[in-house]
Amino acid sequence: FVYVIVVQDAFRSAKLCFPDGQLKTMRPKPILRASALLEGLTFDGSCWVFKQPLNGWPSMTNFALRSLTLERRSIGLKKQKFLWNAVEGVPLPIAEDMPKGTRATFVAPSWMLVGWAEDSPGFAWWFSEQHGPPRLLFGEQMFNTLEAEERASDFHTATCVHAFAHRYPVKYESMCDRQTWHCGVLIEWSHGR
Repeated sequence: FVYVIVVQDAFRSAKLCFPDGQLKTMRPKPILRASALLEGLTFDGSCWVFKQPLNGWPSMTNFALRSLTLERRSIGLKKQKFLWNAVEGVPLPIAEDMPKGTRATFVAPSWMLVGWAEDSPGFAWWFSEQHGPPRLLFGEQMFNTLEAEERASDFHTATCVHAFAHRYPVKYESMCDRQTWHCGVLIEWSHGR
């Protein structure tokens, strides 16, 4: 699931908006204006789909809207109320009916379980500046590209592998922050480039 904060069109915040009032993109918790959410949705016959990148995240496209909920706090407890649910089959609410605290829940396309692109399964990526202009390959697309280039060049082997992991520093760590690690592998090749 991807949870998106939905704000009214008149919403302004120094933390979440640029000086001209536009929402900042690629936020850790994606954010959309209510009108942009409704304008970006298209019905594909079975569900409402947001085809554009969510809050500017290029990998978050073609996500299906599952629900709109309203979260309120009462005596320190969170309470959720459904404003709209995909299962019920009722029309979407208008932008004015989405008050402060509205959250949209999206579901990724099923092919995202096996990769970042439908035509290139796999969660590995490779950045290279040694083969012409800088490029980023990912998934099985890497093998196809490398096989084509291997025929035209010498065969090279990995000489050293460095694995690393890190967490992003935050002022106050939540349980999620403590459990979220980002890992990578750096490979050195026999060609030395």
